[in-house]
Amino acid sequence: MKHFLMIVVLIAVLATTAMAQDIETMMAGRAQIGAGLVSEAWLQNPAVLGLQANANGTVDGWQSSVSGVYEVEGDVDLRALTYGGYPMGQRWGVGAGLVDVSGMDSVGLGAGFGTPDGRMAAGLNYQSIDMSYGGNADIFDFAVSGMLPDVCSAFDSGMWGIVARDVGDQYERTFDLGIGFQSPDWTVAADVEDFSDEVDTIFQIGVTRTFGAMRQWKVGAGVDDSNLTAGFVYSPTVDSSVSPWNIGLAWLEGDNGADDAWVVGASADF
Repeated sequence: MKHFLMIVVLIAVLATTAMAQDIETMMAGRAQIGAGLVSEAWLQNPAVLGLQANANGTVDGWQSSVSGVYEVEGDVDLRALTYGGYPMGQRWGVGAGLVDVSGMDSVGLGAGFGTPDGRMAAGLNYQSIDMSYGGNADIFDFAVSGMLPDVCSAFDSGMWGIVARDVGDQYERTFDLGIGFQSPDWTVAADVEDFSDEVDTIFQIGVTRTFGAMRQWKVGAGVDDSNLTAGFVYSPTVDSSVSPWNIGLAWLEGDNGADDAWVVGASADF
């Protein structure tokens, strides 16, 4: 029983907040489902891949996002590289990535598919997890997301998402819920990880602000289960235009006596 409980805890660490893969969500409370970033959607909320594809009209071509993070100081030794993309105007998208946290490696992929009206989408992902003590796990997550009605003039759009972790119930099935709102300058997102409290319920909320003469700066702050987070992202400017590349730094307050974490990251949209 003790061995089984250890596995459950390790899976919970891998499947929730330690698996953030983009500086934007890490600095803003690690509210990953509500933020709806394509760069980390394959793992955090694969339905976003179908939902975002629907939202981008009928223009030809692919929209892709790649992101990487590296913990330079802290207790979990996080390293991650991830990709998400979709053909614009279609109703589907795909993503993949690899994450190394606390000596446990996760490699996987995900896909999302939207409804014809573009208001909802569903997604599925798969992770192959190689644990530090020699065990292995194959985990599937299922997600459903949708667009919120226009209820607030301060934001252009809003979305919700529900993700069932480990739907095959290999170790412990949990459920996450997220909601987010976006405007040209602001993003506000909130998540409840494991809201049925099968392992440990975690509340997360974050805010991101975009500013600058060319909108080349983003700052963010949030609360991750009572621990503070903050950081920034910068997009270099070249010849009076903003580069598709972004670099950033996030600070995450340590939990229960753990060291504070400093994470650097880079991403690109193309």
